Amino acid sequence: MSNVNEIFQNVTKLNDDEYRAFVDMIRTYNKTRQNAKQLQAAAKFEIGNTVKFTASRGLKVEGVIIKINTKTIKVKANNTDVMWSVSPTLLSVA
Repeated sequence: MSNVNEIFQNVTKLNDDEYRAFVDMIRTYNKTRQNAKQLQAAAKFEIGNTVKFTASRGLKVEGVIIKINTKTIKVKANNTDVMWSVSPTLLSVA
């Protein structure tokens, strides 16, 4: 935790331009990290796999993968015509 405190102390010393550049670097790092996690998670699945996930408000959904995109996986819910675009990090094998 001392590293975090040291970083914070150094950030407070930045001028406005340096601060904006620092924030942009953090945003870029976070996007890169999230994209890597999504690609790694998506590699575990194939079209036709049966998967499950929890949608908003706790709705449990089970369905079949019909398409794998760069950032999302298209899932057709079982027993309905509802299609979901889901982050691969939220999916698990049913």
